[in-house]
Amino acid sequence: NQMNVETFFNVEKGKYVLDENKLVQVTNTKDIITEVNHKKNKNVEAIHSSGDYILCGNPLFYTSKPEGRKSLESLPGAEDEVKNLGDLLAKSNKKCLTLINGQVTEDTLKSFKSPIALHIATHGYFKETKNEATEDFASNPLLNSGLMLSGSGNIIDNKKNTYVNSSSGILTAYEVVNMNLDKTEMVVLSACETGKGQLKAGEGVYGLQRSFLVAGANCVILSLFKVNDEVTKELMTIFYSKWIQTNNKRASFNEAKIAIKEKYKSPIYWGAFIMIEGKPEQKSANFE
Repeated sequence: NQMNVETFFNVEKGKYVLDENKLVQVTNTKDIITEVNHKKNKNVEAIHSSGDYILCGNPLFYTSKPEGRKSLESLPGAEDEVKNLGDLLAKSNKKCLTLINGQVTEDTLKSFKSPIALHIATHGYFKETKNEATEDFASNPLLNSGLMLSGSGNIIDNKKNTYVNSSSGILTAYEVVNMNLDKTEMVVLSACETGKGQLKAGEGVYGLQRSFLVAGANCVILSLFKVNDEVTKELMTIFYSKWIQTNNKRASFNEAKIAIKEKYKSPIYWGAFIMIEGKPEQKSANFE
């Protein structure tokens, strides 16, 4: 659950798993056997024509002057990423809303209702729990991962804040569960380590990835380790371009990673991002 199998290398053949296989990844084996609700997904084209693509990048982490050294650095690369994708979608006549800096607030994200795609380029966090035997509210694994939004720097730099939920600015996995994403085709978490989470027997990985799927998203694209800004921007541009043309998320994402791999050979560049699907349709398992 915490590794990208596509980065495994076959020494005898001199190839990665990505070169020879097309994987469908889920958080739990129950997702494979759950009956697909075809009525909900039967008219993807109709959903595409009426919804929005929402792109969020480089939140204003400090809405007031910090007392000491800043824990969070701004992400100009993330801002460039969402602006570039916004231009790409606009040229394809897609309804798109691009939010940057102070516009990327926790309340704003919570107010969205089932956009086609929700793309968030920011810092993510995952906090290891020290006492897994403790079952109180503070030990809830869904509070140990989240996304840094506007004002989050002021929260984490203030030692008086015992919980990350004490003020608006950090969107935790606990809060994501209650978002309205029933008709959202895809959530992209273009942030560092958004794919990490706490393992629970029989329940896959708790954390951001599972929370967005529980909230209703069809699939989530996220990262397992720190990524290069420029390479991320390039991968996302290729992916969105292919998705707009083919309307096939899984195949487009796979082709985008292969394209990046041809230019940047090491898995450190292309192996961070994975796609997790909630209830994959059997008919879309065929890439041909």
